[in-house]
Amino acid sequence: MLTYQVSGYQQKKSRRSFGLLLITYLLIFGPKFYAVDITVTASIGLAIFYLTKILVKQRISKNVFYPFIYISTILLYFSLISLASNNDPIPLAKEFGKLNIYILSAAGLLELYKNRYREQYPIPLLQDIFISIIITAVLVIMFLVLPEFRYFSYSLVDLFMFHGRPPEAITNRITDLSIGGSTVSIVFVFGAILSLDKNIWQREKTFKYSSIFFYITMVFAAMLTGRTGFILLLTISTVLLIILFVKRPVIFLKGLGVFLIILFLIKIFNDYIVNNEVVDNFLDNLAPWAFELIYSYIETGKFSSSSLTYISRQFIFPDTAFVFLFGGYEYDVPSDSFFIKLIYLVGVVGLAMTFLMFIIFLHGNKVKILRNYVYIYFGLLMIGNMKETMLGSARGAIILFLLLVIAAKQIKNNVDANSTNNFSIKGGRK
Repeated sequence: MLTYQVSGYQQKKSRRSFGLLLITYLLIFGPKFYAVDITVTASIGLAIFYLTKILVKQRISKNVFYPFIYISTILLYFSLISLASNNDPIPLAKEFGKLNIYILSAAGLLELYKNRYREQYPIPLLQDIFISIIITAVLVIMFLVLPEFRYFSYSLVDLFMFHGRPPEAITNRITDLSIGGSTVSIVFVFGAILSLDKNIWQREKTFKYSSIFFYITMVFAAMLTGRTGFILLLTISTVLLIILFVKRPVIFLKGLGVFLIILFLIKIFNDYIVNNEVVDNFLDNLAPWAFELIYSYIETGKFSSSSLTYISRQFIFPDTAFVFLFGGYEYDVPSDSFFIKLIYLVGVVGLAMTFLMFIIFLHGNKVKILRNYVYIYFGLLMIGNMKETMLGSARGAIILFLLLVIAAKQIKNNVDANSTNNFSIKGGRK
């Protein structure tokens, strides 16, 4: 039973819906099995549900309508540029085409939350997102300590990060079963930030200790999956520790105590439960990879890593002014950075249109608690896109962003026929 307050509303006690939690988890972190892609299946199912509701009610939320139309316009422009350049428009069309399906699926899931929790949906939504991230983080850690379970699980899923890589890559890398790599490490950064929000926890004592425990869990999961998120969390953690040490020394000491307890449990786990293969893999492969910056400083006196070197080589711009302005390059461009790749494909004009799309997403967010998280997660996505393309192919990572965006734009329930937030399919605004 929960009681919480959002935007001046006090909710009556209400039972949590574990069905909604399951749907949220499957939509964001659904495994990409060879036989069936759970995230895609959940997305299509929720999108069909939302489209059916539109047809029945003859209304669509403008918070869904505007982004859908704008993305469709971008998709058409990008396709025309590719065709005019005699390039295949399909790869880029897939990236942006998936966004429209994901918008509809996020809107469908939000409708379920609003039907269940009415105007008080933001907190249950954030709690279910947080629990879903926790489940994934724990699963990632289990893959480290249970190698056989990891090998079996990875044999069932089609993970892009393992395509074209030797079999030992599965031994040396840890990831989830859906998003993968540095992208999921960005999601763990978001999970760590959520763990510090009192609104997620229902009791003060629960917040004080559980938030520290789960924050450390997110740091460890990020360390195993991607250095992008791990370095971000190390930076955030350093700032937080300095602030706590100066302003809240009691909380700092409590956090230190929880950290020491976790280290003790790891020691016990290492001595009596985990086999030597796990320890050797962590010390020989994962630790040097995660702490490559520190290792390189000890060995060479300079902070460097293969990731930083790789990122520095991503920023290669087109040679001709026409390609720089309007694009026209083949999809296989000499960069994985989302921003540079777009310049090659559709030029600065296309890049500006894409940023305008994000501005539309960020505009008009009315629910304060969700609005702040939209800005935070948007910042994380921009950092992630410097290294790789975190758009349609980012799967649950981009669905999470769209879900936050749509949920943050209004507090009124979409089923209200008189709401100015809706368009009538028959014509005009209702």
